[in-house]
Amino acid sequence: METKRLAGLEPAAVFHYFEEICAIPHGSRNTKKISDYLVDFAKEHGLRYIQDAANNVILFGNGTCGMEDHAPVILQGHMDMACEKDMDCPLDMEKEGLDVTHDDKFVFAKGTTLGGDDGIAVAIALAVLDSSEIAHPALEVVFTVDEEIGMEGAQGLDFSQLSARRMLNVDSEDEGIFTVSCAGGARADCCLPIRRQQFNAPVQEIAVTGLVGGHSGAEIDKGRANANLLLGRVLNAVQCKLSFRLVSAAGGLKDNAIPNAAEAVLALREEDMPAAREIAAACEADFRKEYAAADPGVTVALEPAPACDQALTEEATLRVVRFLLLVPNGIAAMSMDIPGLVQTSCNLGIFHVTDSVLTAVSSVRSSVSSQKQMLLARIDALSQLLGGSLHVTGAYPAWEYRRESVLREKMAAVYEQQTGKAPKIEAIHAGLECGLFAGQLPGLDCVSFGPDLVDIHTTREKMSISSVQRTWRFLLGALEALKD
Repeated sequence: METKRLAGLEPAAVFHYFEEICAIPHGSRNTKKISDYLVDFAKEHGLRYIQDAANNVILFGNGTCGMEDHAPVILQGHMDMACEKDMDCPLDMEKEGLDVTHDDKFVFAKGTTLGGDDGIAVAIALAVLDSSEIAHPALEVVFTVDEEIGMEGAQGLDFSQLSARRMLNVDSEDEGIFTVSCAGGARADCCLPIRRQQFNAPVQEIAVTGLVGGHSGAEIDKGRANANLLLGRVLNAVQCKLSFRLVSAAGGLKDNAIPNAAEAVLALREEDMPAAREIAAACEADFRKEYAAADPGVTVALEPAPACDQALTEEATLRVVRFLLLVPNGIAAMSMDIPGLVQTSCNLGIFHVTDSVLTAVSSVRSSVSSQKQMLLARIDALSQLLGGSLHVTGAYPAWEYRRESVLREKMAAVYEQQTGKAPKIEAIHAGLECGLFAGQLPGLDCVSFGPDLVDIHTTREKMSISSVQRTWRFLLGALEALKD
């Protein structure tokens, strides 16, 4: 069924394809349908394509008239999105498309993330390939999967299929900024065995809510609170004055998103309930003072919960609380070379206590490899001290700054010609697939750019319509300028 909510927006082809993408569920590890959609596009347009077992897709477009013999260019983005939704949103993001709409300035989705990161790259690339009027060299259009969960698609990509050594990555969120370097990272999964026993006592739920959250790389410098860490502080405050047993705990859904809510269920004596509520209220007051600028809406609530007859042992409860107090989180080091750039950080994005195990997943980032390893070693040491283990996956290299870049110079010239001002050249504290491509394609010259996206990886995500228009115009100018 055709979707038409974005009809009338320009550039028409870009928003047409973006809306079609939004109609297809395409969260990380749920990419088969969107991958097949891209294959169908290739077949309909007579393009050579490769679809691998992971669902990565490469489309090959010939150079247009007069540019057939020029060196090819890689146009690249990822097809998966970070799926987050409001608590009252009924949409099943595994099976249903987004409720996408727009106002005068922005495109957004009702109750969910929009997936402008990085659906707009896919839409722009398809619009280029769909046109017979856009001048460009031969294109190798690479759509990867599972970028949001550790760049797993790019990790397994067969780079031997690519001949180009110039790449335009459309996975940045600030118009006018050319990203030319990024941090490397890894996913750290900590597993801590826990024991339960029979325990009969009234049950209460402590909920930390109302936080802003955000991207754990690009927004780690905003001073926003991590709900998992605040929950740990509340539990520790209760434990310092009262005796309780933990029943369950959970917070966060993605390792690369700052958790905006966390909760724990605990069993404690009836006579301790008033004191527990006072502690929760005191913690809320402290948090609101500490995070008055970054997270003014933080709340800490204590409410009755359904009864249960089992809880963690006293020793297991203590280990969980200690883990939340001691686990590295937030900014670990700032760059000494680039003012204002976060060099090293860690984000406890997922935390949950089930029947027999505590699972904690952190996203570790650094533009300095040794510091990334240092943070992983710290988490490993804490895990071992508490009787657990650490499994590191999804490691990806940093993308180092290229002092001499013909591609960057040509793109900057086009941007300045169109806007009358020079683009900002910067490095970011977030992972981009450019690092993996640069590591596999010797001599790769690469620049990342994109339209303005606001509050990515949150349900407040929105994409600027006018910025998409300017980015589209810039891309067309850049492609035409990429002559040998």
